[in-house]
Amino acid sequence: MNNNKYVVIDLEMCKIYDEKIIKENDIKNEIIEFGAVIIDENLNITDSFKRYVHPQYGILDNHIKNLTGIKYEDIKSASMFETVLNEFNDWIPNNSIIVSWSENDKIQIEKEMNFKNIKLESFNNYLETWEDSQQEFSNKMNANKNYNLTEALVIADIKYDEHIHDALIDARNTALLFIKMKIENELTLSKDYNDDTVTQTYTYNPFASFFVNNR
Repeated sequence: MNNNKYVVIDLEMCKIYDEKIIKENDIKNEIIEFGAVIIDENLNITDSFKRYVHPQYGILDNHIKNLTGIKYEDIKSASMFETVLNEFNDWIPNNSIIVSWSENDKIQIEKEMNFKNIKLESFNNYLETWEDSQQEFSNKMNANKNYNLTEALVIADIKYDEHIHDALIDARNTALLFIKMKIENELTLSKDYNDDTVTQTYTYNPFASFFVNNR
């Protein structure tokens, strides 16, 4: 198959409402949950990582509670970002490549490291080699559109866990799609594609036939 191990990550965040902090540090959110899975050299998911994070400045408002299912009790006694980042860094197998759906999670980690003056040299290599699977999917679709993860999973005809906005579940769903993209040679845009069909209903899949080695 390949010689790389991959770590697929997803983050959940809450908002920072202090305008002074936002303006002076160019940061609007804080991480409150890490979720990640390891994909081995044979493209099998072999391990998982899930941690809540106690925010120093952000607020777990009702919108985020309802969206993610995260409760105040989950983050009240959780470790701070620096501790969880170090735990995550130690958990990552050597010479792995980190993958996420879009670059937002990478950007958020970099911003929090800078904001909180966290130096973790061994993690910098992962930031430099980070892969954006959302961009990879758009490239395979030969499209300028940035698909959300649910759209991409439906298009790829992947049976996925629908409990989205849980960091570990989203990481695992992303991993399933990432694995399939690695297995498939190429996905060509169908002439019958209809953005509205996929975006609004998530029930019709005009591209399923392009993925032939998904099982």
